[in-house]
Amino acid sequence: MWSSFTFIFLSFFFFSITSCSRGEVSSNLTVVAQVGEGKLYAADLRALFGSEVVLGDLNVKVYVDNWIRNEAVLQHGAKQILPEEINFDKELKDYHNSLLRHQIESNYLEKHLDTVIKVGQIKAYYDKNYFDFKLEEHYVKGRIMKISRKFSEKYKRKSMISYEDSQGKETFNRWVEKNHLFVQIFENSWTKWEDIKTLIPLVLQNDEQFLNNTRYKEVWQESDLWVMRLTNVKLIGAKTPLDLIVNKVKSILINKRKMDLIRRMEKEFYQEAVSHGEVKINIEGK
Repeated sequence: MWSSFTFIFLSFFFFSITSCSRGEVSSNLTVVAQVGEGKLYAADLRALFGSEVVLGDLNVKVYVDNWIRNEAVLQHGAKQILPEEINFDKELKDYHNSLLRHQIESNYLEKHLDTVIKVGQIKAYYDKNYFDFKLEEHYVKGRIMKISRKFSEKYKRKSMISYEDSQGKETFNRWVEKNHLFVQIFENSWTKWEDIKTLIPLVLQNDEQFLNNTRYKEVWQESDLWVMRLTNVKLIGAKTPLDLIVNKVKSILINKRKMDLIRRMEKEFYQEAVSHGEVKINIEGK
């Protein structure tokens, strides 16, 4: 709930920035809310919400109310904590070093990282690690055609869609174009079996059994006949075709390069520190 305390400060803020004619700098120094020594200035709100801060904006109200509550918790809650419990020097140093290390690595990688991955490198990694890439879904290649029950040449459907060479494909394409048939060709790229099932009205009890034993299928749907010819099938657990994971393999290879470069960076900077006599180890034996 928006407190009356917040309302008083917001009302004061609204009055000061709308009626005061001292300029931007003066209005930016207006105290919008205060808890003890903690102050929220108009400039803080302008930085967050833009130069035209609207009093009635719910986001402004919520932000100011949350700021007041958080400031109250920090100031009054801190009184209940022992001084040694609020010494964050080590945590702050670790956080600072972590950010600094990240920036150093980013700068080094930006200068030295080669992101060009050749086809041969992708294939070599895939051939060596193919067992790490197993399909989690069924994939197929093939052709789908839909024809009307009244279509006079529907008797040609199986021979036409079952072509196996370029000449047969050309004949099929001319036949389809001539008769304005609906055709979906996915024989040049692997397609999820689930996507195919959303297109053709199949009712199956066991997908794996069907895919293992079926390459040609006809399904009637009202006045339309769906015809499907599968040319290739990959079942769950099979070796993933390379064309499905090219980008994934690229990412793996680039990440390996990054790790190698970071190790190289560490070695370079370590050797530099040693050469300047900056590395000293003082561990006495027991």
